[in-house]
Amino acid sequence: MLHLLIPALLVQIGGAAVDSVYATTALRTVIERAALVNHSGPESLSGYHARLETEISVLVVDTLGRERTGQIEQLSGVARWSRDSGYDVHIAGYRTQSAGGFPASVLGILRSWTVPMLYGDRMPVGVEFDLDSNAVVARQGAKLSMLKTVSAIAVHPFAADREQYYRFAGGDTIAVLHTAQRRITLVRVLVTPRLPSETSLAAFDGEVDVDAERAEIVRMRGRLVMNPPARRSRLERLVLTTTGTVVVAFVEFVNAEYDGRHWLPATQRFEAQARIAIMGGVRPVLRVTSHFSEFALADTTTAIGDLTDAAFRRRTATFAPMDSMSAYADWSTELGHSTSSVAADDFDDIAPPAWKGGGAPQLTVYPTRPDYIAHYDRVEGMFTGGELSLEMRGAAPGVVARAHGGWAWAEETARGGLSLLVAGPTSRWEAQVDRSLATTGAFRNDRLDGSSSVGAFFGSFEDQDYVDRYTASVANTRILGSLDRAFATISLAAARDVDVRESLTRGPIVRSPAFRPNRHAATGSYGIAALDYEVHPNVSGDFLDPGVGGTLHLEMARGQLSWVRSVATVSARQYAGPFMLSSRVRAG
Repeated sequence: MLHLLIPALLVQIGGAAVDSVYATTALRTVIERAALVNHSGPESLSGYHARLETEISVLVVDTLGRERTGQIEQLSGVARWSRDSGYDVHIAGYRTQSAGGFPASVLGILRSWTVPMLYGDRMPVGVEFDLDSNAVVARQGAKLSMLKTVSAIAVHPFAADREQYYRFAGGDTIAVLHTAQRRITLVRVLVTPRLPSETSLAAFDGEVDVDAERAEIVRMRGRLVMNPPARRSRLERLVLTTTGTVVVAFVEFVNAEYDGRHWLPATQRFEAQARIAIMGGVRPVLRVTSHFSEFALADTTTAIGDLTDAAFRRRTATFAPMDSMSAYADWSTELGHSTSSVAADDFDDIAPPAWKGGGAPQLTVYPTRPDYIAHYDRVEGMFTGGELSLEMRGAAPGVVARAHGGWAWAEETARGGLSLLVAGPTSRWEAQVDRSLATTGAFRNDRLDGSSSVGAFFGSFEDQDYVDRYTASVANTRILGSLDRAFATISLAAARDVDVRESLTRGPIVRSPAFRPNRHAATGSYGIAALDYEVHPNVSGDFLDPGVGGTLHLEMARGQLSWVRSVATVSARQYAGPFMLSSRVRAG
């Protein structure tokens, strides 16, 4: 997943140019004053050191918005900044958890991931990857050697040459804060980039909160944009085109006032989110969240002078030996806390217009499930097919019509279906008619049902049983409170199950032992009603989010076939120092 996220961090700016750089004369005055302060920086500050703790997570967001964390890495150390030599981070502690398999550590490819302060005409843009290092080739294999260092320098919204790159709006007071020393008025400036086509610089697109009295930046929240490269490798073009991948890098920098004098980092968040059409709305996410604390300032009472370019742009990171980092115990937060305390949807309001469903209707050929394209089992043999989706977008927001179908070559049977989805902020309706090869396992897994079987193709092994199912259904899913709290789905359907025999006795690669027979199922028609309820949906047991969660599935069928079925799952995960406690109980 990282292979798709990292090299695709280039997105193109959309939107038309405006006539004026500043929306109002008053706003121009605010920004000119902020630009003057931003350029000179903290004149009396010669340096600082602070505790830095970072959590790096790789996760996916499913079509309902549930986050599934597959890997978490936590780093702890010291960040030091000097107006003469720049910014250095030394990592003394490291720990990680992975949902399964062998984790591909992000640690080996990180060059830097935080910024020392929000001053200067140019600024590094959050995370910087070094994908050509020897450590990466040794750890990940030579297949990554084609990827270069992924980094960029952004034009600061308050740079001296800002008018060449930005347009400004807003300027309204959004909050008044009170500290022990003073009353702080925050003014929000809306920043829109307009990059010249020939520049390779990045830009910031979002909102900047400014201390109205001191004209210093309190918070920046938005996305990073830059012109697409003039030339891409064939592999890059192939991956982006065939998968329909678009990646957007979001950032949020939050400062705090220290000693009543300087606005310096408190929290920083970098998040690369990918929309991969071939994954059907599932979003891979790389999240890097950092917290600064325990600041010690090297401050004077007199002005030292303007900051050097190195003070803004030079960043280095060093690491203690691995055995020393593994033995580190002075953690300030539990593993997984930073990841689970935020959500990918936090940035929905500043996402690109195309992500918000605006624009003209769009017809796509990317499948919502990979097995709609190809899968293999002992009943169908090789199945090949396709899917068309019509997203109504601005014409009817949230409405998507889909059609999928294909041919089972060994069974000589066609299967497919039609569906209509209407999604809103807190609920979604879906109606569909479908013919599918459904599994009949005691504890079904929606992520595996109908998927291709690697074991069947390569090893003539398949521990699934199937029934040929015709379905016409309607379902409503509703969020209860918030998505990370609970949601429920109610569905009604008319269906018919038909017993089906295996078409193959062995797979094409390893032909012994042979497939076992597909166990028989009763043939008949029925009506069915079902209720699904999930509490704390992000806690699934299979993934790394801490907490306690549960699911309940109830269904009742009446007709030629009649039954009542109930399945309940309780999952829990907790991190306690060096230990991870996890449990999952299923009953039905």
